[in-house]
Amino acid sequence: MKPPLLAAMVAGAGRSLEQAREISAPDTRVLMVRWIGDHVPTGTRIASDAWLHLPLTLPCLEQMREQALRNEQEQARARRRDANAAAAAESGDVQDYVDKLRGDAVETRSPGLLRRPHLEARIAAARRSPPEPAYDLQLLLPIHLHPRTPGLLLDHGVHYLVIASNRWNRVLRSAERAPEWAAFYRRLLEGPHILHRVEPAPGAASGPTLLLCDLRLLAPDDEGG
Repeated sequence: MKPPLLAAMVAGAGRSLEQAREISAPDTRVLMVRWIGDHVPTGTRIASDAWLHLPLTLPCLEQMREQALRNEQEQARARRRDANAAAAAESGDVQDYVDKLRGDAVETRSPGLLRRPHLEARIAAARRSPPEPAYDLQLLLPIHLHPRTPGLLLDHGVHYLVIASNRWNRVLRSAERAPEWAAFYRRLLEGPHILHRVEPAPGAASGPTLLLCDLRLLAPDDEGG
């Protein structure tokens, strides 16, 4: 029989090794990117509700840079709005405070995944040596998918969609409040439109479950029709 201290040390070492394996395991998003690179033609437009570190086409990077610039401008306006509203509140003019909040309210939410300096570096690298393969990525954050989303994406030339379990689980947990959206996600999780599935497994992969869907194979009900 092992002494209590030795037994605790052995158990702790076992947990440390298990945690080390989890940390060293590749992320499911990395595995999905690898599969896409091996099986999806270069230049394909892909939508995703999770960030994927795909090699991106130059037009896609330039479009992201434009969006990043717009986000910076919106955030600057929001900071000015907050400063003006705070000054109005300190002066005691409550109505002026409310008017300023209403008059200059802007949408400032952004995934914050690619900042302009990083984008500039990637654009310069893509101009020097275009990556092969490369993809156009449409990031669907922070919104959830709607039953009409697949049809809208197809209308814009997007044939593939990646969805993540950490996103769809939130919708399924709120099924009572949004039954139409929950039913749509349930239909989306099974069927011949699923080209590839990546799931976490102890010591093999960590992260959310990911599905790659071919939107052209969705049944009419799956398109919200």
